[in-house]
Amino acid sequence: MGGAYTALACDEAALHYNPGALGCASYSRLELAANAYVIQSLSIPDGYGEGQDVSATTFHSIPSIVGGVRILSDGEGPGGAGRWVFGLNVSVPQSIALKIRPVRATTPNFSSSGVRDDLTIGEIGLGYQLHRTLGVGLSVGGALRTLESTTHELLVTPYPDGVDFDHYVNEEGAFAVGVRAKLGVRYTPTDRLSFGLAVTSPTLHVYGRYEQTITESFSFAGTADAIPDRFQASSEVGLPLRIALGGAYSAPGLTIALDLSASFPRDIRTAYDLEAIKVAGIQPITDLEDDVLHRGFQPNANLGVEIGLDDTKVLDLGLFTDLSAVTDEDREAGQDRVHMFGGSLALGLLGKVSRGWFGVSFSYGRAEARVQDGEFSLDNPNLFEEDGRSTITRWNLVGIIGSNYSFLSEDAPQR
Repeated sequence: MGGAYTALACDEAALHYNPGALGCASYSRLELAANAYVIQSLSIPDGYGEGQDVSATTFHSIPSIVGGVRILSDGEGPGGAGRWVFGLNVSVPQSIALKIRPVRATTPNFSSSGVRDDLTIGEIGLGYQLHRTLGVGLSVGGALRTLESTTHELLVTPYPDGVDFDHYVNEEGAFAVGVRAKLGVRYTPTDRLSFGLAVTSPTLHVYGRYEQTITESFSFAGTADAIPDRFQASSEVGLPLRIALGGAYSAPGLTIALDLSASFPRDIRTAYDLEAIKVAGIQPITDLEDDVLHRGFQPNANLGVEIGLDDTKVLDLGLFTDLSAVTDEDREAGQDRVHMFGGSLALGLLGKVSRGWFGVSFSYGRAEARVQDGEFSLDNPNLFEEDGRSTITRWNLVGIIGSNYSFLSEDAPQR
């Protein structure tokens, strides 16, 4: 439903969207699998200079969400008032895997890149149905961010007295752990209307490790240099304060839901307290600066519709935004700001005990990108200056297969 679930979520997804919806779970339930198969694409004409386009198209699969709910006490009041529900959830809300290289080159020079950025969230929580119209919930959990980066560069220009070349290799790494809490409320003034509010705290730093290896070598007219830089540092997850507000209308055979959310500004210290590792025969670098991402206010909207086809089939449709939080300061530093817009479509097969979904979502965005002015070569005096302009295009295609299982007998009455 395009992620518009804050006012619904009476199932194992409550911890991800709104722990206040735990209390309206009718049965103990286990999400057996929800796998996402992701195709991601990025392209930048003239990204490495004039005539040298870059692009990346990757495919990878991720377990997008695994979780469950367990009813601890069913409650005795009307509408389940007094019900206590425990929930657990592990999700992968972000996974990026890209490899980039020039796909068309007018010179034999070469450059390559690779990015791997995964975010994994694990949460446990409790929900309580205060009244038939009001449920509250609280969850705590950890966030794990893994980041990999590989860069290659080779420039070769023949000269009469030798070969002039530049060789550059960069390896990065990150492993950061943070903890956060989430408070949720779900209010249902009527049988058909529901509202949800979820507030997620910023992550509190627990542990972070960062390593970087840079090897540079270049020869000019018979001379050679080698600079095998080695660094170690710490890193943070840096998830922001986030507030989500949702509303939903449910009638027999039709549900319409709308979510509005906002992530607040924050700085993400991907690498700080850098320290050079001494290499024999090499003078260590002392003027090391922290690597900080400056992220701004980030609003988003999600709209979803579920249409009942018959007693055992539903069709889910969704629209969503994924606006970039990259600030003007980060854009000046060379980062791209691409606002993404997308939609989703899924078919649900509903049984009393087990249910399954088969769906797909697609998002797309374009923006101006800063690129090198001129071709990628040693003869270009502006080799490392991004004075040119191009257009960056990104799209994501995600296929999802999900299922869940409820712990009740086939002859149990529906609630």
